[in-house]
Amino acid sequence: MLDIALVGSPNSGKTTLFNWMTGSRYHTSNFPGTTVEYFSGNILGVYSQTDISITDTPGIYSLSPKSEEEKVTYDLLKSDREFKGLVFVLDISQVRRQLPLLENVMTLGYPIVLALTMNDIVDDDKRSKLEDVQLWKVLTGLDAVLINGRLGGGVKELIAKAEAVISSSPLHHEEHRSSRQQFVPQVDSLQTRFEQTFGQEGFIRKSLTKNRQRDAFLLHPLWGIASFSAIMGGLFYALFFLAAPFMDFIDGGFTSLAESVNAALPPGLLSEFLSQGMVASFGAVAVFVPQIFILFFLLTLLEDTGYLARVAAVFDRPLRKMGLNGRSVVSILSGYACAIPAMMSARTIPSTRERLTTIFMLPLMSCSARLPVFALLLGLLFWQKPAWMPAATLTLIYLLSLVFGILAAVVFSRLIPAGRKTTASAGFFALELPIYRRPRTAFALRRGLDKTKTFLLRAGPVIFVVSVIIWLLSTFPNFGAADAERFNTSFLASIGRYLEPLFLQMGVSWQVGVALVASFAAREVFVSSLVSVFALSQDEDNLSSLIGFLSEQTLPNGTPVFTIASIISLILFFMISLQCFSTVAVAQRETKSWTFALSQFSVFTIAGYLIAVAAYKLLT
Repeated sequence: MLDIALVGSPNSGKTTLFNWMTGSRYHTSNFPGTTVEYFSGNILGVYSQTDISITDTPGIYSLSPKSEEEKVTYDLLKSDREFKGLVFVLDISQVRRQLPLLENVMTLGYPIVLALTMNDIVDDDKRSKLEDVQLWKVLTGLDAVLINGRLGGGVKELIAKAEAVISSSPLHHEEHRSSRQQFVPQVDSLQTRFEQTFGQEGFIRKSLTKNRQRDAFLLHPLWGIASFSAIMGGLFYALFFLAAPFMDFIDGGFTSLAESVNAALPPGLLSEFLSQGMVASFGAVAVFVPQIFILFFLLTLLEDTGYLARVAAVFDRPLRKMGLNGRSVVSILSGYACAIPAMMSARTIPSTRERLTTIFMLPLMSCSARLPVFALLLGLLFWQKPAWMPAATLTLIYLLSLVFGILAAVVFSRLIPAGRKTTASAGFFALELPIYRRPRTAFALRRGLDKTKTFLLRAGPVIFVVSVIIWLLSTFPNFGAADAERFNTSFLASIGRYLEPLFLQMGVSWQVGVALVASFAAREVFVSSLVSVFALSQDEDNLSSLIGFLSEQTLPNGTPVFTIASIISLILFFMISLQCFSTVAVAQRETKSWTFALSQFSVFTIAGYLIAVAAYKLLT
């Protein structure tokens, strides 16, 4: 087997190339620091019949590691793993800055093939010369292949070239490690030869001019934050406005399915289990799938433009005052999708104090699993109101989650023992701002579909198990009685009434409380559990009538279950509490401390409950 590694600077296109080579769909984005661990895969058969393993390494700036991701690559190249050769991914729009790394890598003694990327953003008058692979052969002594990362062009040629170079070049990097000095003159002349061939002018002057004009506004301390708020507000408005017809369609489909099940089966436990348990529960979550898709689609478009890297730069100064810096923003932005990869991306933070603080605050970012819950609660809060009202409130929720996170970071950072405060220069932050690029719609669509699929695959099994449990508990032991009597004398009712004093402090009934308890299996289960607990038959025409049904539910004393105060208390509880055991497990893995992970879970869950209770008391 040929074992090959992809090496290069951050944001040079390594992971995109890896995905083309292996058919994988690992996360790529238009800002550095996305890849924090290495991935391995096999080359697709359409490119080569040879058994080839390819490894995507985190981006590095030199072979002197200064961050966690650089150390991963350095250790991999220096380990006992015998790579037969390297593919050096060279961003030709940033070639001057990446030549020193190429010089370093050449001293390792591996056979190397150059993959030339990012030619589409090079100035027209420079492009033809930079795309001349024969010229690169003369300059570096290495074979080069031009890659089109957007369309996959050049991938097959690159693999064939790598096979040929590796098979004809004996691997002798151990010898080179012991006698590197003989290669220094050859490598050091690379920069000089490049300057003589291409001159000293930049290759992306036109793009840089446009960049500076946009950055003057988007990186402004005031207008940059205002722009971010406006962009996020528009994104959340789209979630409600664009998704509405698709949500109505899905809800109507599940309504018809429930009716078909009832018509096809004789009355009894089986038909009730399928229609009121399974179909109703899955339908209650499925109606929010369009919002999940639109969220990831639009975020991917923003990511692909290069804008999100600017967000990190804009928030560096205010975060610095809180004991963090802009590097934490990369993790925070990831946290709005899911806390798990966000915690993993915190490995790039060199300061132990800042890394632990970032990991601690990340569960407070409003992840995608919270979106169906917020959509339902805001639908109840703004029943039959214009779409801009829930959109504006959702924007406020996301901004407040950042505020809560920063407050938690301030408190936590002051609790870290003095001996663990830093292992690097705390407060130092440098980030390469990528060129603004036109977003790839097809790529964003594919990413949105992938994320939506992941959401459904993750939520589906949990919803199934919880729905079965809730249906069984709400049906037995008195399963032969009428619906209302059976439900009120069920095991579920007994459990709910036992816990009701806790839930009433938040202003919600025991039925809602049972759904809250179920949500600790997964946040999105709250929606399906509400449907099961309130025994919705899904006979409403669309989502709005379903929300209307919930808005009509009352407590025994006639008070509505969902009031302004109780809805706000529920929103605050879901904003703060840590209802994700996968996140707890990852926090333990990243910090190597169960004390940290369990304390994080306990603090946020208890704080969420207490703040929800306080909010309800104040509002009533």
